[in-house]
Amino acid sequence: METTENITVDMVSWQSGEVILRNLKPLLALQSHTPVSQAFDVHDYNAHHFIAFDEHKTPIATCRLTENGDISKPQTTAEWMHKSIENKLIESVIRYAKEHTKLTKLTIVEDIRIAPFYVHFGFKEEGEPIIERDLPSQKMVYNINREEPKKASTVYLDFTAKKSSTSTQNTEADNNTEAFHGQTFNDLSSYLEALKGVASSTSRILKIYSPILHPQLFGNHQLIEILSNHCRRSRYTEIQVLVMSEKSLITGTHGLRSLYEKLPSSIAIRKFIPADDEIDYREYMISDNGQMSIRGRDRTINGSVTTNRSEIAKEMNLFDDFWLKSRSIPDLRLTTY
Repeated sequence: METTENITVDMVSWQSGEVILRNLKPLLALQSHTPVSQAFDVHDYNAHHFIAFDEHKTPIATCRLTENGDISKPQTTAEWMHKSIENKLIESVIRYAKEHTKLTKLTIVEDIRIAPFYVHFGFKEEGEPIIERDLPSQKMVYNINREEPKKASTVYLDFTAKKSSTSTQNTEADNNTEAFHGQTFNDLSSYLEALKGVASSTSRILKIYSPILHPQLFGNHQLIEILSNHCRRSRYTEIQVLVMSEKSLITGTHGLRSLYEKLPSSIAIRKFIPADDEIDYREYMISDNGQMSIRGRDRTINGSVTTNRSEIAKEMNLFDDFWLKSRSIPDLRLTTY
């Protein structure tokens, strides 16, 4: 089974990537039933071209960024469709535009059915739908803020239980006034409600880090129903789950495992065995719409819900780092991304 772990994305100019592009783009055009004559245009010469390569260095996908900030629709070879290659391309385009250009806006015109996919990356609809190549399409815009970032606001669920501070880690958490001060929760039922709220807010990708996937939480039928509805919303929605132990999934009936067995293409569960200095007993759920629930810095239930962007970005990066170091769980025959 192909995985995206070893996929790389390179930015090339037309001059350096012409040979690859002249072979790849006609193939992608034929695959999408587009005339080969439309595979190239006058903007190619001065554009930045992004090419994804598999582990064998075979080109499998591409899109481009013009000098004006226009992004072409990501195109992927048939065998790599629906495997998040488009994500890697768009993420690479945004990162390059921020770091290596002076562009303040990126735009893409996409099929109206696919346009919501770009909301996850920060794009917003601009104007009314239009017709492009006989298809209803929507212009999506990503604004690049070249000014100093403003301090993010923090929102908490209205739980009244007070958080205890019985360890150095808890004291540090309490002192972090940007993200974890104020109202908190310290019981399973309140935490479950927090999880439901964060899961319901997700547009496309939901990331869950839980050492043991407590059955009372992740086996709750209401939460599982929310996760199920999320997975079934479109072919672009997905859930990534990291665990330190799969015991609760293997023994007995676990709601999340049952959901995985029904929707294996939308859910990936992987095991992460941390080094001594990486052991982390916290749990967190991060939605792509900027909400995060987090709890248990010392194996307690204490926690909070935040929309603090800097804190969420830190935990997201930590999750992605663990994800790259994780492995699939053979006992569950889980999908390896």
